Amino acid sequence: MMQWPNIKWIYIREMTDQFRDRRTLLAVFLMPLMMYPLIGMAFMMVSQFVKEHRSEVLVIGLENLPPEPGLIMGNLFSEAHAGETLSKLIGIQIDDASVFSGAKIDEDRIQQVIHDELYDLVIVFPEGFATQFLNLAERLRQSGEDREFLEITELPCPIVYSDSTRERSSLTRGRVTRILESWQTALVERLFESARLPQFLKDPVQIESKDVAIQEQKRVEFLSSVVPYMMLIMALVGAFHPAVDVCAGEKERGTLETLLSSPASRNEIVVAKLMTVMSFSMTSSVINLLGLGMTAAFIGSQGSGLGGEVIQFGLPPMMALVATLPILIPMAAFFSAVSLAVATFARSTKEGQYYMVPMMMASLPLMVVGMMPGTELDLGTSLIPVTGMMLVLEAILKSEYHLAFRYITPVLLVTFSCIVLSVRWAVAQFRNEAVLFRESERWNLVLLLKHGVKNRKVLHGSAAAVFAAVFIMTFRLAAGNFGIHPNTPEALALLNIASQILTIALPCVVLAWLTARDLRGALRLGEFRTGWVVSASVLALVFHPVAVYISRVIEWLYPVHSGVKTMVEQAFGTLGDADFFYVFLMIAVTPAICEELAFRGYILTGLQRDFSRGGAVFLSSFFFGVTHGILQQSISAFFVGLVIGTIAVQARSLWPCMAYHLVHNGVTVLYAFVIEDSTRLPEVLQSIVTVDIAVGEVRYSPGAILFGLVIVLLFYGGIYWRSDQDR
Repeated sequence: MMQWPNIKWIYIREMTDQFRDRRTLLAVFLMPLMMYPLIGMAFMMVSQFVKEHRSEVLVIGLENLPPEPGLIMGNLFSEAHAGETLSKLIGIQIDDASVFSGAKIDEDRIQQVIHDELYDLVIVFPEGFATQFLNLAERLRQSGEDREFLEITELPCPIVYSDSTRERSSLTRGRVTRILESWQTALVERLFESARLPQFLKDPVQIESKDVAIQEQKRVEFLSSVVPYMMLIMALVGAFHPAVDVCAGEKERGTLETLLSSPASRNEIVVAKLMTVMSFSMTSSVINLLGLGMTAAFIGSQGSGLGGEVIQFGLPPMMALVATLPILIPMAAFFSAVSLAVATFARSTKEGQYYMVPMMMASLPLMVVGMMPGTELDLGTSLIPVTGMMLVLEAILKSEYHLAFRYITPVLLVTFSCIVLSVRWAVAQFRNEAVLFRESERWNLVLLLKHGVKNRKVLHGSAAAVFAAVFIMTFRLAAGNFGIHPNTPEALALLNIASQILTIALPCVVLAWLTARDLRGALRLGEFRTGWVVSASVLALVFHPVAVYISRVIEWLYPVHSGVKTMVEQAFGTLGDADFFYVFLMIAVTPAICEELAFRGYILTGLQRDFSRGGAVFLSSFFFGVTHGILQQSISAFFVGLVIGTIAVQARSLWPCMAYHLVHNGVTVLYAFVIEDSTRLPEVLQSIVTVDIAVGEVRYSPGAILFGLVIVLLFYGGIYWRSDQDR
């Protein structure tokens, strides 16, 4: 018989041990509170990769429509039924050629133009459509009370042709269906006075939808979308567990010291471990692919007895499946390198397992974006890690080899770049004995509160820097949910200034006081060097044309979503009437102080303790970009952050960074006011700057862009030469 007092004391003992483990508490309590806001921000960020593709629609039989209500105006759907945004996203081509043979529609021709991707969708309004509806309306008006006994002949209906295996065609079908339903309601109200219609005529317009997809393509459509996702997931899972064993597990077994004392160099050790982890990652993906294939083949063979929907379930061509195997090598290498670097930091296998969840959560948005409607393989998506690889795999499985080969080069370049960075990170971890032989860490809240400030080091480390970055992103996301909308532009500016101080600058100043004895050193507020401040200000002016050009390229690769435009206009629409002083204070002065204190001050200083200069600048710039929230601004801010971070490292001071940030944003504000009145632009700048009032943007001349690029390259070249001389 069980003794409950014994169970109670053992339970208390185990719970006490778990609460002493700092990382257990972090994984159970703190991580969910911080992880899910970050996941939400990540999904919001990656969802902006989904482009609002313009749909091309062929309309046949436009002359068969009734004159009222109007459905098509020129080459667009009427805004009365489509709305302003949706109307601009659909281009219409009117076809006057006959597609009828008597009463039969030439469906072969329609199918061909859709398969050739000339159009995403075809709408056919059959002959007699308007005539029969007008006749029916007239008969209803003349029937009086006997309308229930009218003999109604079968009415013609519009036919919508689409291809369910093409993402853009399916997306267009959804758009057009909404428009036609709105038009149908207006048509009934106009012609039949719907409030007095008989019950059997409440829905007289029936829209017929036909799928012209090739049967074989329909069979493989499902697996072509699922297989890449499963391969990536299994490559990650198959890499992480062996990585934890060969790193953290070897620490626990006490064999790591023997390996490090062998003649093998740290690079050779990392490469050997990487190859081991890659082998398991690739094997996991291949076995997963075989298992999924056998299951799909079995279900497909039994489909006739399971219902009509299951019959459409089939395997991609064998050649396509074989073609995916070479893609496994860079994919497995990427996940293996990242897993190895993360697992090296783990003190035990238990701690290593905790790191699996953040890695999975960080990878999921990049995988899911490849499955979202409207996401296609193009130059922009091919430059996104993981997402580009997934879209290439999907194109191969759909036998779209021309599309896969067109973008395989940028996908592989990005993937191999990530592999190199991850391997270098893993090697740096193996060279850092403070990471390899970390002591057991226990959590004691009383001791932390009592001795935390007293025993703090001169400068904080990378863990505190990463915590600050995650805290800022989480805090800003939470602050954005308060829903405060000031009515005056001055109040909006002051609210944003207060938000930047409270959510960016203040947390880092408090953390610097708690974690470092040298407050000025932790925030990089060292000596004010006039030469560096002036040089940084001039560099900001020279680099501004390059930054503007980079922003335009980014918007070309990733067009701004209409929803994001609407959100920004709603948030900052009132600033157009604001005084210049308030706008300059909000956009130029406050970010130059708050963001530099955080990202080039506290965060960059902490990252430099455990990372190289380049790695610390890269990570701080990444955090700086992500905090901006809007995709296009985040990418632009990342490149600007690289320049400012380099200045911070070289000058060993935050003052030049603030000067650069102030000048960079200040020029942008000045140009915003120039757009409102082009006569404000000085004559000396008119040769290199063009203000396009119609579009609302400023363009630099090619000479100004080229000059700025040369100066920046010389700046980095001088830094490299100086570093080489110091060696």
